[in-house]
Amino acid sequence: MTEFCLRTQAINNLNNKPWSDLPPELLLEIAGKLGLLEHLSFRGVCQPWRLASSEASADLQSEIDTKPWFLLYGNGSHCSLLDSLSDKVYNIHMPELDGATCIASKEGWLLLYRNESLFFYRPYSHAKIELPKFPTQQLFDDHTATFSSTPISPDCMVFIGTRTSSTHLVLNVLRRGANVWVQYEETIYGPDPNFTFMTFCSSGEFCSGGELNLVSKTRNVIFSVEEKRWMHRVLVPSNTPGSSPVPWENRDPKIELKRKLGLGKGDSLTICGTEMIGEHNTCISNQEIKAVEEEGVDIRHNKGVWINPQFFQLPLNQNSWSL
Repeated sequence: MTEFCLRTQAINNLNNKPWSDLPPELLLEIAGKLGLLEHLSFRGVCQPWRLASSEASADLQSEIDTKPWFLLYGNGSHCSLLDSLSDKVYNIHMPELDGATCIASKEGWLLLYRNESLFFYRPYSHAKIELPKFPTQQLFDDHTATFSSTPISPDCMVFIGTRTSSTHLVLNVLRRGANVWVQYEETIYGPDPNFTFMTFCSSGEFCSGGELNLVSKTRNVIFSVEEKRWMHRVLVPSNTPGSSPVPWENRDPKIELKRKLGLGKGDSLTICGTEMIGEHNTCISNQEIKAVEEEGVDIRHNKGVWINPQFFQLPLNQNSWSL
């Protein structure tokens, strides 16, 4: 009888034990098996679970070859996140995106512009890095941007190209640790003024290293960062199915994107593309999906960005752009 009572008491003690007292090794194993959104919920339970999730976040960070998700924003701090694999839409709260415009997306980091300021932001972990003041008070509508590597990398460079006229291009460059933007100007002629995306090539088969590529439908304008010189290439469409004149695949968002997000005829959508870094680098271009103007249809303007679904725990003392 005494042994039975002891066993019963042990079971009752176990049942009454708080979830926060689970062994760290078990918490780590559980966190390592969670998807991104489940991982974020797991972190919010209590401090021990948050610590376990931080250790497991390295596995999530390494998953860089997955399909990009789509983040719809522009309605205050209310945002919608579309999982491209399941087509599920999640409603999330992101005050950092209220009033902001995304101008570049890469490896889970967003480059955002708001109220004459620029900053990097990591939506899933809310990591944020402020950048030095931009040379002009506002960005022109005709601009494209990218960055060479993650903003915590010591060799990170930020590039923002702006067409100030039909023939004039201004490129602003900021190196990690610098407090001043450097400008480079170039004259461009031709009937195709809009660059759909910009990408940076550090090395490889298609570039000699340290080259910035601005790509439109008919041309590729290259800036050599090391040599500080411009090069122009005319893109000739290929008749070979599946071939591309540039060393990456250009994948535009599908036409049913608005339907998946629950947007209607009167909703326009300005999309910031992204670069997917992996075994085969791919780029999704910037795009403008216009609203259908019909009588009785209210026009609403929305913004969105393709983003790599990665979690990232910002290391201590890494929230400053200065080294």
